[in-house]
Amino acid sequence: MLFVILTYNRKEMLYNLVSELKGKGHDIVIFDDGSQWSKKFPSDLVDSKTKFITNAHGGKINFWKQWQRAWKYINEKQKHEYICFMPDDIFNVQIKAIEALTEQGWDNLHFAINLSNSGARYRWGKWSTGQKDFTIDNMLLQECGYVDGLFLTNRATIQDVTIDSIPAFWFDRPDKSSGVGYQLSMKFRNLGVKMMIPEYSYCYHGDHESVMHKKHRIAVPLISKIKE
Repeated sequence: MLFVILTYNRKEMLYNLVSELKGKGHDIVIFDDGSQWSKKFPSDLVDSKTKFITNAHGGKINFWKQWQRAWKYINEKQKHEYICFMPDDIFNVQIKAIEALTEQGWDNLHFAINLSNSGARYRWGKWSTGQKDFTIDNMLLQECGYVDGLFLTNRATIQDVTIDSIPAFWFDRPDKSSGVGYQLSMKFRNLGVKMMIPEYSYCYHGDHESVMHKKHRIAVPLISKIKE
C-alpha cells in the first residue's frame, strides 16, 4: 500500500502523521505545496520508503495541481495495488483496519472508501450504484457517492480517471473548497465507482484551524465520528 499525503505549513502535524505510518511496511510519499519550512524537512523522516516532494506554493486555486502531480507519480513511478490519500492534519490512524480493507479481493473493481466520517452521508446530491452496503471486520460501510481527500482506493480506479484544472467560476463563492473532491466524486460517479463511508472513522480529524478555508471550517467543522 502507498500512503499519499498532501501538506502545507503543518510541520508538526505532518511529522506526527508520518511517524505513525512509518515502520509498518508501506511506502509514503508527501506532496508539499511550498511550505515555508520545506527546505528544512526533518531528515529523520526520509528514507527508502518515504519520499518528500515539494513544489511552488499554489494555494487553494491551484490545489488540483498537487493532486495531478500525485496522480501522475502513482501511475508512472509506482506499482502499488492500493493507494491511501490523506491530508496532513489527521492522527490515530487505524493502520491494521485499513490493511484489512485491502484484503477483501477488490482486484480490478472500482472502489473508494472514505476513512473518516464527519456526519455527512451524502454530498453534492444523493447518488448510488444500487449495490448493497456491507460490513468488514464489524465496520458497516455505506454507499455515499463522494470522496474528499481522505480515502483508500486501488490502481484500477486511478488509472481510469484524470485530474483536470478547476474552472475559475468555482471560486466565485469564498466558502467553496478546492474543487478537487467534487471533481473526483463526479468522475467516480460517471465511472460507476462504489464510494463508501464507514460508520465510524478509521482516523481522527479534529476542530483545529483550516489552512485552506478558515472561516468556512469554523462554521462547518469536520470532526471525525469515532466509536466510544
